[in-house]
Amino acid sequence: MIDTVLANSIGKQGAYLPLTPPYTPARSRVNSAELPAASASSESAENHVDPATHLPTPPHTPAKLPSQAVWERRLGDTELSYFLPSRAEGVNDMYLCIDFNAPSALVTDARVHTVWAILRTRHPLLGAQVRMQEGEYDSASFRYSATGSAGEELDRASENLRISTQTKDEVILDYLNGPRLLSKEQPAYLLFARERPTSAPPADETRPTPEASPRLDTPPAVTEGPEQAEFHFCLCTTHYLGDGMALHKTANEFFHLLGGELSESDLTELFEREWAERYDLPGGDQSPLPEALEAKLPPVPIRSFAPQAAHVDFENMKRKTIGGHIMPRQKLGPRKTTVPTVPFSKEETKQLLKECKKHGVTISHVIFALCNLVWAGIKLPGGEALPTMMYSAANLRQYFAHIPESHFYLAVGYFNIMLPSFIPRTLTPSQVLWHRSQSVKRQMNAAVGSKMFVSRARLMAAERAEQAKRWAAEDDARAAGNWTPPTPPVPVHMDTQPKVPSQALLGLSMLGNLDAIYAHASYRRLELHGLTTGSRQRGGAMLLFAYTFAGRLWLSLGYDENGFEKESVGRFWNGLLEGVREHLL
Repeated sequence: MIDTVLANSIGKQGAYLPLTPPYTPARSRVNSAELPAASASSESAENHVDPATHLPTPPHTPAKLPSQAVWERRLGDTELSYFLPSRAEGVNDMYLCIDFNAPSALVTDARVHTVWAILRTRHPLLGAQVRMQEGEYDSASFRYSATGSAGEELDRASENLRISTQTKDEVILDYLNGPRLLSKEQPAYLLFARERPTSAPPADETRPTPEASPRLDTPPAVTEGPEQAEFHFCLCTTHYLGDGMALHKTANEFFHLLGGELSESDLTELFEREWAERYDLPGGDQSPLPEALEAKLPPVPIRSFAPQAAHVDFENMKRKTIGGHIMPRQKLGPRKTTVPTVPFSKEETKQLLKECKKHGVTISHVIFALCNLVWAGIKLPGGEALPTMMYSAANLRQYFAHIPESHFYLAVGYFNIMLPSFIPRTLTPSQVLWHRSQSVKRQMNAAVGSKMFVSRARLMAAERAEQAKRWAAEDDARAAGNWTPPTPPVPVHMDTQPKVPSQALLGLSMLGNLDAIYAHASYRRLELHGLTTGSRQRGGAMLLFAYTFAGRLWLSLGYDENGFEKESVGRFWNGLLEGVREHLL
């Protein structure tokens, strides 16, 4: 399954680290009492009593832990590559917003608060701070301090929760374009909103509803019965904590607890039990923090030539990464991210999935090909000799051995798709689309299915971390007022081929069938009907999402509307939507 990511530019040269698990020490537990060092194992955050079927007896929760428990571990390369760029403006801070209808009496503030506290207990990275010595980028470490009691954890959950009356657009665009909500001290936050009644005036009359992100996902008709209301669940986390898969799994947990059969008092008992099971440990020697991606990946084969072979393969892969097309840029002002989102009906979704199946491809393959086809039709003449490149991310969890730990962690690798930048005159657009969809399928299978994919993931993570450290040093020097531009290298005339460009048109996040993650049947009192996801972006960034949710296909384009030529983006987006209707319906 292709996962969500707003990757940094792919294909730039950088330094490398050895092909070994992270150069960071093992996770440790430290405090003023000098508790013993942690083992490499982690306590399960998923083997909980199912709240829908087994109600636990009230726990004997201690009033206080004997001493404050603190666990630390260094950030892995992939985590570091996301942490360093996020420090100032929150680049890549993620969000997942889900719209749902539910009985008003079920969705109480206390119930939401307790469920959020349960999730923070199960997934400690949601409450972990990052500590780093100034200028010592490799020292960046997660630090998680357990509360002394379950009551204190409830207080912490409340400090990282906001319940309001807002529209979905207000919640999302405030998060994307307003002051940064998250920080290295506060890496996760839950924004939970109740849709205000139609007749009620907005709380802030000066804040208009954003025109660039229209409400196109019409909620299902409200059924007769208890008074219904519409709510918006918006989980916000930094990208160095986790990825799209982590967000969706955690959201499903939230709805399972919120919409289940447990009363508020039952949920409180469940929370106290889970807190006691995790933190009232007899020996106090197990870290609740999940391991870094690089520690989970299979080890490099113990052969003298394996590291060298991996480096040669990685360099060859980069040399083949060619792209000569970018969306026309135009600096119109400060970054302003917008997220137009369009769902197709359930009937349309069934039809287009059937059409994809008939041609032996998935909707993910087709969306890559359709982006290529639309771009070839709207770009200015020229550049046909260079392919169009698009980047994406792959979920690496399939390569991990089973580890009983929290599922909230970062586990993505990266790959590129390259397609011709012209449309042959001898073929119809439909023929070109299906032919290139097959090409995308082959490229995806070759990338993710390669026996070298794990070693490439390690080397790419190391390269991205080194690149992030160079950029961080430059950013810090600028902030301190002592940055000087590097001396341009002296040109060397050699009989070598000129370097080919490696530019991406845009990033694509193909999330697949999210209904395979959300167990709608286990929370029937909730009616989930809309989903939008994305991240705070750099100026001039663009990322396209495609996924099926609640039985419908959704296309969502997150981009900086002040960073691109408006006409080009409009033609591309409209061409993409028209292409789906023309070729798949």
